[in-house]
Amino acid sequence: MAPPPAAELARQTFGSNVKARRGQRTQHDVATTAHITQSTLSKIERGSYGEISLSLVLRLAVALDCSATDLIGFLDQTVVIAGYEHAGSAA
Repeated sequence: MAPPPAAELARQTFGSNVKARRGQRTQHDVATTAHITQSTLSKIERGSYGEISLSLVLRLAVALDCSATDLIGFLDQTVVIAGYEHAGSAA
């Protein structure tokens, strides 16, 4: 069964944000700091990892010296969590 379009978009947005925040650092360096494999980080950056836990978001935020919100991003003020959408204002 294909993932909901919103969940797919959220994974792609998250992956793009992680890659942008990584900048010139290697995937290996960031992955090591976040306690994940380079392969996992590569899948995340491509938007093909699947469900991403809050723990993983927080570890990546620490490794990339940014906030979890910087990585998650907002999609037209719609927060997407585990395939469910909640429209609201970004506060």
